[in-house]
Amino acid sequence: MESWETIFNSVKELKLNCSVENESYDNFFFKIGTIVKVKKRGLKILNFDPAGYLDEEPTKIKYIKVSALGFDDNYTNTMGKYLRTKQ
Repeated sequence: MESWETIFNSVKELKLNCSVENESYDNFFFKIGTIVKVKKRGLKILNFDPAGYLDEEPTKIKYIKVSALGFDDNYTNTMGKYLRTKQ
């Protein structure tokens, strides 16, 4: 694992949902879902909410803003089985 790009590419290839966050007080964010695209400076993730609804559009996240990545945990794997779109 050399960079965020290689890490996110590996997670995407394994088809795992993941959580991506910035733990900083000033710039906090938390996104959880499927990696849609991995680029040189950032990624796009299709976020889902606690009820399992997917966002309509993927969220762009720059690697410079990422401080933590989680994947292959019970919550993310279980929720991933029941994701749905809003009608």
